[in-house]
Amino acid sequence: MNELGDRLQALPGVESAGAAINLPTQLVPDFPFDIVGRAKDRKDANGDEKYIPISGRYFDALRIPVVAGRSFTAADAHGSAPVLIVNQQFARTYFKNENPIGQHVRIGAMMGPGFEDPVREIVGVVGDAKQTGLNMDVPGIMYLPWSQIPDKLTQMGNGLLGTSWIVRTKSAGVDVATPARRIFMDSEHAPLLSVEPLDVVISASIAQQRFTMILLSGFGLISLVLGATGLYGVMSYTIAGRTKEIGVRMAIGAQRGDILGMVLREAGVLVGMGMVAGIALAVAAAKVLQHLLPGITSDAPATLAAVCGLLLLTGAVCRVVAGETGCVDGTDAGAADGVGALLFGRYMEIYRQLVGFEPEDLVLEDSSEVAGDGVDGVVHCWWRH
Repeated sequence: MNELGDRLQALPGVESAGAAINLPTQLVPDFPFDIVGRAKDRKDANGDEKYIPISGRYFDALRIPVVAGRSFTAADAHGSAPVLIVNQQFARTYFKNENPIGQHVRIGAMMGPGFEDPVREIVGVVGDAKQTGLNMDVPGIMYLPWSQIPDKLTQMGNGLLGTSWIVRTKSAGVDVATPARRIFMDSEHAPLLSVEPLDVVISASIAQQRFTMILLSGFGLISLVLGATGLYGVMSYTIAGRTKEIGVRMAIGAQRGDILGMVLREAGVLVGMGMVAGIALAVAAAKVLQHLLPGITSDAPATLAAVCGLLLLTGAVCRVVAGETGCVDGTDAGAADGVGALLFGRYMEIYRQLVGFEPEDLVLEDSSEVAGDGVDGVVHCWWRH
């Protein structure tokens, strides 16, 4: 393992190279352990955490920082004092108010002959890594030097998981795949199964979540189209029911812009109420979705603003189109009876001359109550007034 690491490290353009039984976001085993010298009745006297044998430059290749103690060195070889490095989550869980450096841990004592591990001393603490997945909590991890792993565990690990190498290059354009394959064929007579960037490995780990989000996005787009269609239908129906009222308003002096302004104000109230409820539901849904896909947050003002703007635009367009239709229908309704319309105009002119009443000051009731069956009903109603 060390020889392979040295040969990979010597390749032109390679910054560091390290190995582990598997890569971050991929499956690794959990092993039981006991903390030596700790009372058995304590909850943190033992546990079951991730077990990852690694080569010496693994932390350098992944840029996992050493926050306390030291990293593994060439001196941590077979036959030397057994050592262990843990991550910060492990230290927080089992050494909350203690210094983990210098503590001793026994791994796999209950797993039977061939799996017992000698008591190991913790010599370092490293930063946390998303070993079990980007959408999972950081687990406690025990890192061990590969050269000190018991033979039976090595055989089991190679049989189940194999070995993964991480090679960090000095620039993105460096090709290490071809010379790395040659090194493995010369040294181990075994071909590399695959060579791919680490971001591809990480992307593959969230393939299921990505597919789920694509489905949800598609459903959301369909919902938006259905919502806009329904909004137009409701507003068209509302305007159609007020055709006579619009005809009356236009007959007494209301302009097309006045009618459109009225319907836009009403649309703004309706869409505004819907947006308030929608924002509350969106924030609640985002709290659920952020556990499915990393990067989703419940605090996304830009996204909420964009969606609200789109809905306001949709509502305005629907209402304007419906209002324009109502204006045309209202004009037709106001002119349905030519004699009645002329009489109505004459009556209003006389009324204005007598009392100085301006049509804009009229407060119209619902058209079904004021207009009756047509313009004649409106004429008689206001004439009696």
